[in-house]
Amino acid sequence: MLSIKYCPWNHSTLAYGNGETVLLIERNEALLELGKNVLEKLNYHVLTAHGHLELSSRNDLSQEQIDLLILD
Repeated sequence: MLSIKYCPWNHSTLAYGNGETVLLIERNEALLELGKNVLEKLNYHVLTAHGHLELSSRNDLSQEQIDLLILD
């Protein structure tokens, strides 16, 4: 679980989502998990892939509407 003791941002300036789908592609497992946790706390539906090779083998993504793609 993500725990933040100090956050330099004002909560009114964060980009909270409305359940939009974000595809997060990252090779570093720790960064992938961190990014997923942060985006989910901001109310985004997050799909992940551990690099482009995993992405190319994922057939389930063809049925999803992706609103935002974040690459490493």
